[in-house]
Amino acid sequence: MILVSLDKVGISLDGKTIVNDISLTIKTGEKIGLIGNNGCGKTTILQLINGSLSPEYGKVHKKKELKISYLSQRPNFSIPAGGK
Repeated sequence: MILVSLDKVGISLDGKTIVNDISLTIKTGEKIGLIGNNGCGKTTILQLINGSLSPEYGKVHKKKELKISYLSQRPNFSIPAGGK
């Protein structure tokens, strides 16, 4: 069963093409890894999958009941007043 698919997806950020015409499919039971140099688009692909970014073109499809958890590379933690 297909959990997530990207179909000819593309996005640019700050005028720079980050992801250009990519397609991928993640099926139930598969284990995947995104490997590449810094700035090549790994985080952007994850943000497209989790819905925090929308593609400029192409389609992102997710299984309706799918729950995605995502921890940002740069989490924004707040410390309560008087806390350490």
